[in-house]
Amino acid sequence: MSTIEQCRTATLGGHVLCCPACDHQDIAYNSCRSRHRPKGQASAAKRWLEARQADLLPVAYYHLVFTLPAPISAIAYYNKTVLYGLLFEIAAETLRTIAADPKHPGAQIGATLVLHTWGISLNPSSTCARHRSRRRVILGR
Repeated sequence: MSTIEQCRTATLGGHVLCCPACDHQDIAYNSCRSRHRPKGQASAAKRWLEARQADLLPVAYYHLVFTLPAPISAIAYYNKTVLYGLLFEIAAETLRTIAADPKHPGAQIGATLVLHTWGISLNPSSTCARHRSRRRVILGR
């Protein structure tokens, strides 16, 4: 919190802005560059996201989350390799089955699976986030 409190104050330093036409001067104090402040990392994050747009395929993307129930998550804490492996296998197979169904996309899908083992409050959490693209494949046309 102290970093944010010091943001744009003399504590973090600054620089002098000078108008060449009238010699008016303003002092501009440096930012803390915290990602939680709009003037901190927000502009850098925006530039990064815009650059990533060029990497995307022209298809719909979805963010899906599979979360273990709390009692199973507690077991996973002591059996990580087995239970997290099962979580990935089951999540992938579930989505492949649904995607292949002609009532849904009727296609093979690509995906990136990410394991999140800590929640935002730094409490243990077992979540498998799946970022996938969807492209309908139409055959015979």
